[in-house]
Amino acid sequence: MALTFETANEQQRWFAVDDGVMGGVSRSTFSVSKNCGWFHGEVSLENGGGLLLFVASRANLNQALPRQPGYA
Repeated sequence: MALTFETANEQQRWFAVDDGVMGGVSRSTFSVSKNCGWFHGEVSLENGGGLLLFVASRANLNQALPRQPGYA
């Protein structure tokens, strides 16, 4: 599945989440360039961590996902 980021404020709806709340030291970023989202990170198992993800508001997903092939 590929999502496009066609509007200037689209990046503001998405953000990276790391394992810092669990004591981990993993780090990640999310950015938009040329209408594509880029998620970069380094997972660390130090301190019992090991989690990176990026998330969006539910409203943003409801708008984007139905346009994707295979979405049910």
